[in-house]
Amino acid sequence: LDHYDDAVAAYESAIRLSYYSHEAHLKLATLLMRHERVGRALTEFELAIEYGDRHPLTHYNYGLALREMGRDDEALAQWRLAREMDPQDSRYAEAVGIGLAGTDDAAAVAHFEEAARLGADSPSFYNNYALALERLGRFDQAAARFDRAVAAAPGEETYRFNRAALSMRAGWFERAAGEWRELIAVSYTHLTLPTKRIV
Repeated sequence: LDHYDDAVAAYESAIRLSYYSHEAHLKLATLLMRHERVGRALTEFELAIEYGDRHPLTHYNYGLALREMGRDDEALAQWRLAREMDPQDSRYAEAVGIGLAGTDDAAAVAHFEEAARLGADSPSFYNNYALALERLGRFDQAAARFDRAVAAAPGEETYRFNRAALSMRAGWFERAAGEWRELIAVSYTHLTLPTKRIV
């Protein structure tokens, strides 16, 4: 019903009644994450894990919270745990790829390839996959992934911007010019440059 404050209060009551219930801590942490209260969510994820929730999704979500707080190495460690627990879930393979991107792009690409094999198919997945391929100099493959990201989310300016930037780096200047024209034509009147390229 979108009664966020009431839901938080109810979970807090459940925790007061049974503080060691990992499920109550986990559900509260997940709710807090959805409402961008990441710092408090971190604590609740930690308590959920401490009191017995060893589910891969808990480690995955905990990793997301850590990443939001800039604790990238710890996030990657949690995503690796999730991946070890359930190697058939594409989300965990993708997360490890994101965690490795920028530091070990060859390994990141291997995880993105595995995630694709397992069914990963979101625009953000293709965008992150393309960025890693681009850093490895595999421009044609990167362009194909950016194309899929843009096709799936044509209104997302970050994916179009990244595709245009790739064309510039690859020396495809006519293609880049067309992309910049298209960005302007779609009337991004308040276009701002992305501050980070992994989303």
